[in-house]
Amino acid sequence: MSPRLDALRALPPPLLCGHRGVRGARAENTIAAIRLAAEEGADGVEIDVRPCKSGELVVIHDADLARVTGGRDRRRVADLALRDLEKIELAEGDGPPSLRRVLELTKHLGLALNVELKRDVPWRLGAVRALVRELARTPGEQAIVVSSFDPAMLLAFRALDRATPTALLVEPVGLARHLERGAQWFGRFVHPEHTMVTGARLARWKHHGLTVVTWTVNDAAEIERLLALGVDGIITDVPSAARPLVERARAARPKVSQTPS
Repeated sequence: MSPRLDALRALPPPLLCGHRGVRGARAENTIAAIRLAAEEGADGVEIDVRPCKSGELVVIHDADLARVTGGRDRRRVADLALRDLEKIELAEGDGPPSLRRVLELTKHLGLALNVELKRDVPWRLGAVRALVRELARTPGEQAIVVSSFDPAMLLAFRALDRATPTALLVEPVGLARHLERGAQWFGRFVHPEHTMVTGARLARWKHHGLTVVTWTVNDAAEIERLLALGVDGIITDVPSAARPLVERARAARPKVSQTPS
Protein backbone atom coordinates (compact mmCIF):
# COMPACT_ATOMS: atom_id res chain seq x y z
CA MET A 1 0.00 0.00 0.00
CA SER A 2 1.23 3.52 -0.78
CA PRO A 3 1.88 5.81 2.21
CA ARG A 4 0.79 8.75 0.04
CA LEU A 5 -2.53 7.08 -0.64
CA ASP A 6 -2.87 6.24 3.05
CA ALA A 7 -2.26 9.90 3.90
CA LEU A 8 -4.99 10.98 1.48
CA ARG A 9 -7.39 8.35 2.84
CA ALA A 10 -6.79 9.63 6.37
CA LEU A 11 -8.27 13.04 5.52
CA PRO A 12 -11.98 13.41 6.36
CA PRO A 13 -14.26 13.36 3.32
CA PRO A 14 -15.46 15.31 1.51
CA LEU A 15 -12.13 17.03 0.97
CA LEU A 16 -11.96 20.80 0.55
CA CYS A 17 -9.25 21.87 -1.87
CA GLY A 18 -8.29 25.43 -2.73
CA HIS A 19 -7.96 26.06 -6.48
CA ARG A 20 -4.48 27.41 -7.24
CA GLY A 21 -4.35 28.24 -3.54
CA VAL A 22 -7.12 30.81 -3.27
CA ARG A 23 -7.47 32.19 -6.77
CA GLY A 24 -8.64 35.80 -6.85
CA ALA A 25 -8.03 36.75 -3.24
CA ARG A 26 -4.28 36.36 -3.87
CA ALA A 27 -2.20 35.93 -6.99
CA GLU A 28 -2.92 32.35 -8.08
CA ASN A 29 -0.39 29.57 -7.57
CA THR A 30 1.72 31.66 -5.19
CA ILE A 31 2.97 31.13 -1.67
CA ALA A 32 0.55 33.81 -0.43
CA ALA A 33 -2.41 32.03 -2.07
CA ILE A 34 -1.44 28.70 -0.52
CA ARG A 35 -1.04 30.22 2.93
CA LEU A 36 -4.46 31.85 2.62
CA ALA A 37 -6.03 28.51 1.67
CA ALA A 38 -4.72 27.04 4.91
CA GLU A 39 -6.03 30.03 6.87
CA GLU A 40 -9.47 29.60 5.27
CA GLY A 41 -9.72 25.97 6.36
CA ALA A 42 -8.84 24.09 3.17
CA ASP A 43 -7.66 20.50 3.56
CA GLY A 44 -5.41 20.86 0.54
CA VAL A 45 -4.53 22.93 -2.50
CA GLU A 46 -4.47 22.33 -6.23
CA ILE A 47 -1.53 23.81 -8.15
CA ASP A 48 -0.25 23.72 -11.74
CA VAL A 49 3.33 22.83 -12.67
CA ARG A 50 5.46 23.09 -15.79
CA PRO A 51 9.25 22.92 -16.37
CA CYS A 52 11.34 26.05 -16.84
CA LYS A 53 14.53 26.44 -18.89
CA SER A 54 16.84 25.33 -16.06
CA GLY A 55 14.86 22.11 -15.62
CA GLU A 56 13.03 22.73 -12.37
CA LEU A 57 9.26 22.52 -12.13
CA VAL A 58 7.63 25.90 -11.57
CA VAL A 59 4.16 26.48 -10.12
CA ILE A 60 2.29 28.44 -12.78
CA HIS A 61 -0.76 27.73 -14.93
CA ASP A 62 -0.02 29.43 -18.25
CA ALA A 63 2.78 28.74 -20.70
CA ASP A 64 3.75 32.43 -20.62
CA LEU A 65 3.70 35.28 -18.12
CA ALA A 66 1.30 37.61 -19.93
CA ARG A 67 -1.87 37.02 -17.92
CA VAL A 68 -0.33 36.76 -14.47
CA THR A 69 1.69 39.97 -14.96
CA GLY A 70 -1.18 41.96 -16.47
CA GLY A 71 0.57 42.03 -19.85
CA ARG A 72 3.81 43.54 -18.51
CA ASP A 73 5.84 40.43 -19.32
CA ARG A 74 5.01 38.09 -22.20
CA ARG A 75 8.00 35.75 -22.01
CA ARG A 76 7.48 31.98 -22.01
CA VAL A 77 8.14 30.00 -18.84
CA ALA A 78 10.09 27.42 -20.85
CA ASP A 79 12.54 30.15 -21.94
CA LEU A 80 13.37 31.35 -18.41
CA ALA A 81 15.55 29.85 -15.69
CA LEU A 82 14.16 29.46 -12.21
CA ARG A 83 16.36 32.27 -10.84
CA ASP A 84 14.81 34.66 -13.40
CA LEU A 85 11.24 33.54 -12.71
CA GLU A 86 11.67 34.02 -8.97
CA LYS A 87 12.50 37.70 -9.54
CA ILE A 88 9.17 38.42 -11.25
CA GLU A 89 6.66 40.16 -9.00
CA LEU A 90 3.05 39.06 -9.37
CA ALA A 91 1.53 40.28 -6.11
CA GLU A 92 2.69 40.83 -2.53
CA GLY A 93 6.26 40.29 -3.66
CA ASP A 94 5.51 36.77 -4.91
CA GLY A 95 7.04 35.36 -8.05
CA PRO A 96 6.16 31.93 -9.43
CA PRO A 97 7.54 29.50 -6.81
CA SER A 98 9.33 26.26 -7.51
CA LEU A 99 7.49 23.02 -6.86
CA ARG A 100 10.17 22.20 -4.28
CA ARG A 101 9.25 25.29 -2.27
CA VAL A 102 5.54 24.45 -2.43
CA LEU A 103 6.12 20.84 -1.39
CA GLU A 104 8.00 22.06 1.67
CA LEU A 105 5.34 24.66 2.50
CA THR A 106 2.36 22.32 2.18
CA LYS A 107 4.14 19.73 4.33
CA HIS A 108 4.74 22.42 6.97
CA LEU A 109 1.10 23.58 6.82
CA GLY A 110 -0.31 20.05 6.84
CA LEU A 111 -2.05 20.52 3.49
CA ALA A 112 -2.70 17.81 0.93
CA LEU A 113 -1.32 18.71 -2.49
CA ASN A 114 -2.88 18.12 -5.91
CA VAL A 115 -0.17 18.68 -8.54
CA GLU A 116 -1.62 19.23 -12.00
CA LEU A 117 0.96 18.40 -14.65
CA LYS A 118 0.40 20.75 -17.58
CA ARG A 119 0.37 19.23 -21.05
CA ASP A 120 1.22 22.32 -23.15
CA VAL A 121 4.95 21.97 -22.56
CA PRO A 122 7.80 21.55 -25.06
CA TRP A 123 8.57 17.96 -23.96
CA ARG A 124 5.86 16.06 -22.10
CA LEU A 125 7.97 13.06 -21.13
CA GLY A 126 10.62 15.43 -19.81
CA ALA A 127 8.04 17.12 -17.62
CA VAL A 128 6.91 13.73 -16.30
CA ARG A 129 10.46 12.71 -15.49
CA ALA A 130 11.12 16.02 -13.74
CA LEU A 131 8.08 15.46 -11.53
CA VAL A 132 9.13 11.90 -10.72
CA ARG A 133 12.59 13.15 -9.69
CA GLU A 134 11.12 15.91 -7.53
CA LEU A 135 8.69 13.63 -5.72
CA ALA A 136 11.46 11.11 -5.08
CA ARG A 137 13.00 13.79 -2.83
CA THR A 138 9.74 14.24 -0.92
CA PRO A 139 8.70 12.29 2.19
CA GLY A 140 6.70 9.26 1.12
CA GLU A 141 3.95 9.87 3.66
CA GLN A 142 3.08 13.34 2.35
CA ALA A 143 -0.48 13.48 0.96
CA ILE A 144 0.04 14.11 -2.77
CA VAL A 145 -1.95 13.28 -5.90
CA VAL A 146 -0.76 13.99 -9.45
CA SER A 147 -3.41 14.96 -11.99
CA SER A 148 -3.44 15.76 -15.70
CA PHE A 149 -5.78 16.13 -18.65
CA ASP A 150 -3.26 14.07 -20.66
CA PRO A 151 -3.82 10.30 -20.21
CA ALA A 152 -0.45 9.48 -21.81
CA MET A 153 1.39 11.67 -19.30
CA LEU A 154 -0.41 9.95 -16.43
CA LEU A 155 0.43 6.50 -17.79
CA ALA A 156 4.09 7.50 -18.17
CA PHE A 157 4.13 8.89 -14.65
CA ARG A 158 2.53 5.72 -13.23
CA ALA A 159 5.16 3.60 -14.99
CA LEU A 160 7.91 5.54 -13.19
CA ASP A 161 6.27 6.25 -9.83
CA ARG A 162 3.88 3.67 -8.40
CA ALA A 163 3.83 5.29 -4.95
CA THR A 164 2.04 8.54 -5.83
CA PRO A 165 -1.71 8.37 -6.60
CA THR A 166 -2.85 9.82 -9.92
CA ALA A 167 -6.06 11.43 -11.16
CA LEU A 168 -7.46 11.86 -14.65
CA LEU A 169 -8.80 15.37 -15.18
CA VAL A 170 -11.81 15.37 -17.48
CA GLU A 171 -13.83 18.03 -19.25
CA PRO A 172 -17.26 17.25 -20.78
CA VAL A 173 -15.74 16.69 -24.22
CA GLY A 174 -13.62 13.83 -22.84
CA LEU A 175 -16.42 12.00 -21.05
CA ALA A 176 -17.22 9.25 -23.56
CA ARG A 177 -13.62 8.59 -24.50
CA HIS A 178 -12.12 8.41 -21.02
CA LEU A 179 -14.58 8.03 -18.18
CA GLU A 180 -16.96 5.60 -19.81
CA ARG A 181 -14.07 3.43 -21.04
CA GLY A 182 -12.07 2.96 -17.89
CA ALA A 183 -10.78 6.06 -16.11
CA GLN A 184 -9.46 3.65 -13.47
CA TRP A 185 -6.63 2.78 -15.86
CA PHE A 186 -5.17 6.20 -15.14
CA GLY A 187 -5.28 6.06 -11.33
CA ARG A 188 -7.48 5.74 -8.28
CA PHE A 189 -8.91 9.24 -8.63
CA VAL A 190 -10.95 11.00 -11.28
CA HIS A 191 -11.43 14.78 -11.35
CA PRO A 192 -14.42 15.73 -13.55
CA GLU A 193 -15.60 19.27 -14.27
CA HIS A 194 -18.52 19.86 -11.88
CA THR A 195 -21.27 20.13 -14.51
CA MET A 196 -20.52 16.52 -15.52
CA VAL A 197 -21.37 15.11 -12.10
CA THR A 198 -24.76 13.39 -11.93
CA GLY A 199 -25.97 10.74 -9.52
CA ALA A 200 -25.80 8.04 -12.19
CA ARG A 201 -22.29 8.92 -13.33
CA LEU A 202 -21.05 9.21 -9.76
CA ALA A 203 -22.42 5.75 -9.01
CA ARG A 204 -20.61 4.30 -12.05
CA TRP A 205 -17.30 5.93 -11.15
CA LYS A 206 -17.51 4.69 -7.57
CA HIS A 207 -18.49 1.22 -8.82
CA HIS A 208 -15.05 1.17 -10.47
CA GLY A 209 -13.38 2.13 -7.19
CA LEU A 210 -12.68 5.72 -8.16
CA THR A 211 -12.45 8.62 -5.73
CA VAL A 212 -14.27 11.57 -7.32
CA VAL A 213 -13.04 15.12 -6.73
CA THR A 214 -14.76 17.78 -8.84
CA TRP A 215 -13.66 21.23 -10.02
CA THR A 216 -13.92 24.29 -10.03
CA VAL A 217 -17.11 24.92 -8.08
CA ASN A 218 -17.78 28.26 -6.37
CA ASP A 219 -21.58 28.62 -6.28
CA ALA A 220 -23.04 27.63 -2.89
CA ALA A 221 -26.07 25.87 -4.38
CA GLU A 222 -23.87 23.86 -6.73
CA ILE A 223 -21.53 22.93 -3.89
CA GLU A 224 -24.51 21.70 -1.88
CA ARG A 225 -25.79 19.66 -4.86
CA LEU A 226 -22.45 17.94 -5.33
CA LEU A 227 -21.97 17.23 -1.64
CA ALA A 228 -25.50 15.80 -1.42
CA LEU A 229 -24.71 13.46 -4.32
CA GLY A 230 -21.70 12.20 -2.40
CA VAL A 231 -18.59 13.47 -4.19
CA ASP A 232 -15.37 12.76 -2.32
CA GLY A 233 -14.07 16.31 -2.63
CA ILE A 234 -14.43 19.69 -4.28
CA ILE A 235 -11.88 22.11 -5.71
CA THR A 236 -12.94 25.74 -5.23
CA ASP A 237 -11.72 29.33 -5.42
CA VAL A 238 -13.64 30.13 -2.21
CA PRO A 239 -12.64 27.67 0.53
CA SER A 240 -13.81 30.00 3.32
CA ALA A 241 -17.37 30.07 1.89
CA ALA A 242 -17.34 26.34 1.11
CA ARG A 243 -16.02 25.28 4.50
CA PRO A 244 -19.36 25.41 6.41
CA LEU A 245 -21.07 23.42 3.65
CA VAL A 246 -18.34 20.79 3.74
CA GLU A 247 -18.52 20.54 7.53
CA ARG A 248 -22.30 20.09 7.33
CA ALA A 249 -21.85 17.32 4.75
CA ARG A 250 -19.28 15.60 6.96
CA ALA A 251 -21.62 15.66 9.92
CA ALA A 252 -24.39 14.08 7.81
CA ARG A 253 -22.27 11.25 6.41
CA PRO A 254 -22.00 7.83 8.02
CA LYS A 255 -18.81 7.61 10.06
CA VAL A 256 -16.08 5.72 8.23
CA SER A 257 -12.42 5.16 9.04
CA GLN A 258 -11.05 6.22 5.66
CA THR A 259 -11.95 7.91 2.40
CA PRO A 260 -12.96 5.76 -0.57
CA SER A 261 -10.14 4.28 -2.58
